[in-house]
Amino acid sequence: MCVNLVMEPVVEGASVLSCFNCSLNLTGHRYILRDEKPFCIKCYEDLFANKCEECKQAIGTDFKVSWGSFRL
Repeated sequence: MCVNLVMEPVVEGASVLSCFNCSLNLTGHRYILRDEKPFCIKCYEDLFANKCEECKQAIGTDFKVSWGSFRL
């Protein structure tokens, strides 16, 4: 399984890139490639994000972990 977070510049005359799940136009937006299919951040998190074992909420793409003075 391949997962890549992608930010691409807008190119005049290029074909429109859309989310594989919801068809959102991804031009100018962050998106993630999974198995060579583009997903908007919301759809990726809804479909594939791991869940916190304690609170059951999705661990999103911008999630930060702190442990003492360490930050991952």
